Amino acid sequence: MQDFLLQLTESEVPSLDVQALAELLNDTKLVDIDKIKVSRKELRHLYSEKQNRAVPEHEFLDILETLKSIEVRMVDESNETDVYFIHE
Repeated sequence: MQDFLLQLTESEVPSLDVQALAELLNDTKLVDIDKIKVSRKELRHLYSEKQNRAVPEHEFLDILETLKSIEVRMVDESNETDVYFIHE
């Protein structure tokens, strides 16, 4: 079991688009530990379906890069020991 700590100010909260992509990855189990298991092209297709519109590549890449830039602190025995982030 791993504990995590995410502290954000209101201005740091990810956009609804980034949250939707994170939900998609979680709901469809497309992340293996910390790595996305499908290609960018496939992920963009799935995200577009979720959004019910064709999401332009440049828009999708901005959303994906923002998601990949989020670091969540890992906590072991009440000590912050590492960070977790998603990558391709």
